[in-house]
Amino acid sequence: MTEIPRALRTKISPLTLYLDIMYVNGMPMLTTVGFRIKCRALVPLKNRTAESLYESLDNVLRQYNRATIYVTSIDSDIEFKTVFEDVEDNMDAKFNYCVPLRASMSQLLNATTEP
Repeated sequence: MTEIPRALRTKISPLTLYLDIMYVNGMPMLTTVGFRIKCRALVPLKNRTAESLYESLDNVLRQYNRATIYVTSIDSDIEFKTVFEDVEDNMDAKFNYCVPLRASMSQLLNATTEP
């Protein structure tokens, strides 16, 4: 993995991560977007259980941590509250639940694809 310059890491960390679930050919996927750097991740889910979601989110957060970029806030739909409320205390990031996130995540995704 390429080393990210310290000045850039300082500028983009702490980071807010947006997350949602999408389906590709009927298979659930966890999709995330890092707000400042607009880094996207798409992680296949075994199923839509809390355990599977937590495991996939943990993998995404480990990628950021390896790059010494620390996610301090995670924004998601209110539907995730029951999934993550049991593990929130074990994570370094604060969860923010809003209604609806799909519109703002869609806007964020579209903003990253424009030239």
